[in-house]
Amino acid sequence: MERRGTLTILSHRVQKGFNTILATSLVHLFPPKHHVRALRIVDDILSQDPDNVICLMNRGYILEASARWIESGAMFTRVSKLIAEDLNDGLRAQEECSWCQVQAHDLTGGLNGLQHVWDILGSLADRDFDQARCLWRLGMCFWEMGGTSVSCIAPFIN
Repeated sequence: MERRGTLTILSHRVQKGFNTILATSLVHLFPPKHHVRALRIVDDILSQDPDNVICLMNRGYILEASARWIESGAMFTRVSKLIAEDLNDGLRAQEECSWCQVQAHDLTGGLNGLQHVWDILGSLADRDFDQARCLWRLGMCFWEMGGTSVSCIAPFIN
């Protein structure tokens, strides 16, 4: 009898893991084509596990794709508070939150957040893609603040 209970718990955890992977795939493959389906799965998982970092990130990405910047930023803020010291998902959540601020026209707040992420990324090895994305976002933020194409990127090129 105890074995059956263990298998039920294991089966539930495996199902949740499978659904998390499926939702992540649906979010990132051909966005936003599969976002409605992904959102149903994400919301189902979050109803059972409201602090599921992967699903909170996925929900944030879906909201970003819909240009719902304030709501998306709230998802990423929640993740960054849950795993503040994490240099992977936690740092990415901070960057996405800052980018949402920029898109929601809080340019100063977004700029400060992106510069903070840039400073951390600069000290990490093998994060070239992340650095490039963050640098591009910084340049776009400076551009939105009225900078010229050269002045937007000059502070970050050695």
